[in-house]
Amino acid sequence: QHILMAKLVRAHKGRPSPEEIALKRAARAQKKADLEAAEAAEDGVVHSHALVYSFAEHSIEVLEDWSGEGSPLAGMQWLGGVTLARLVDDRSRFPQGWFRDRRVLEVGAGVGMTSVLLALLGARVTCTDMDLTKAEPNVEANLAERPDVRERLELVELDWYNPELTRFDLSRPFDMIVAGDCCYEPAVIEPLLHCLWQLSGPRTATYLCGIVSDAALVAFNAVVNKYFDIERVDRGPDISATSNSTEATSDPAAAAASEEGKSEAARAPRYNTDPPESRLRALMRLHRRPTIAPAAVEPPAPNEPAASDEAAAAPGSGEVTAGP
Repeated sequence: QHILMAKLVRAHKGRPSPEEIALKRAARAQKKADLEAAEAAEDGVVHSHALVYSFAEHSIEVLEDWSGEGSPLAGMQWLGGVTLARLVDDRSRFPQGWFRDRRVLEVGAGVGMTSVLLALLGARVTCTDMDLTKAEPNVEANLAERPDVRERLELVELDWYNPELTRFDLSRPFDMIVAGDCCYEPAVIEPLLHCLWQLSGPRTATYLCGIVSDAALVAFNAVVNKYFDIERVDRGPDISATSNSTEATSDPAAAAASEEGKSEAARAPRYNTDPPESRLRALMRLHRRPTIAPAAVEPPAPNEPAASDEAAAAPGSGEVTAGP
């Protein structure tokens, strides 16, 4: 009984009172008003902009940072992040409760909207970027009244060129990795893909969306098959703003079990079959190859087995170890 009472006291202490919540709301509103007034008085130029995104069960307010301080790219909410958020909120793909306690990594999180949504959906989220000063205010603002959700989201700096892998617990691979609009120039493509390969395991579901230029697309197609096989997933159920179905029409785990009963050759044709030139801004799932190819490789023909070490399984199934 004493132990139970102690737990209840701790739980109560972690939950803000209605008065504390009201004070936090008032402080946020006043801070926003003060910021807008200061900007208008200074030079008449708006340095920030608030956006509100509505999902099946959640609403998230994102404050963009247009000041140019730090990383200007990280201060914007890009389309790729919105697309990924619609994907994970799509009940036809991920039934309600599917994300509970799954480990999800967001790479290039920017303002952090997708990470916030994933945490609200129940995932344990690692939100990463080289500049986390744009994500942190949005994380704190949206989760200030949800300490139970906030404790499931951690912010970790990540440099794709020199990733400090010791910052991550890779003894248990991430169930999912998401990366939106990270392919914005040719120079970042291979460091990004190598980083994703290092942070993923054989059964990690890695979703990438947003190759944003023709030059970046050429660079991506030249090296992606060193690290991953490609599956296009934007040809399935609609993931537009109006597609937040509340009923699950498919179970990824059941689908994976069905896939495991097929031969490798029977599964292979869905990898690398899309025209490479069609990948601009496309939503793709990357299937990790067991080893990094020493040079750029040609994707397997549709009737040949893919080299992926990921057997179309549901995220997180099985005990695996992330690559070195």
